[in-house]
Amino acid sequence: MKTERKCDRFLRQPGTWSGPFRNFVNQTGGVIQEGYVAVEVEIDGDEICHRNVFMDEKHQKSEYTGSGRMKVDGHRIVNMDVMTEDPNTKNPIRNHEFEGYLIDDHVFILETYDEILDGENVDRRRNHLHYFFPSENEIVMLGDVFVNDRLLVFAGATLKREGD
Repeated sequence: MKTERKCDRFLRQPGTWSGPFRNFVNQTGGVIQEGYVAVEVEIDGDEICHRNVFMDEKHQKSEYTGSGRMKVDGHRIVNMDVMTEDPNTKNPIRNHEFEGYLIDDHVFILETYDEILDGENVDRRRNHLHYFFPSENEIVMLGDVFVNDRLLVFAGATLKREGD
């Protein structure tokens, strides 16, 4: 497939993108997490299914996973699944909203939802994910997570397409 935008190789072709990551977690005065992340992209027809798998320093899969099934529609990324359960905590999810936008060398995703904790407690979550493509084979990935309007995590990684 001929790509038209730098981001098309990531959004429209199967492959794995990987590299080291570094996160700041806004707890106990600030915690730095470091490790390795891989984003596996699978294509189903004209839809994209991308799955983030975080790994440790030895490139072993961890318990955490993020997933999504999306479709590119012009300059928008359309969510194909409504999230009803957090895949990591198994807690129910309400009010899930997803917005995704792209231009030649940028992809931006905003996701919001309410995670239902034990009983009546609810965490309002807002996640931003920004991919910048210096080339068709490299991604700078930046993200943040807010819980109840308070920063929990901001993260960054530089990923390269495996096999190139």
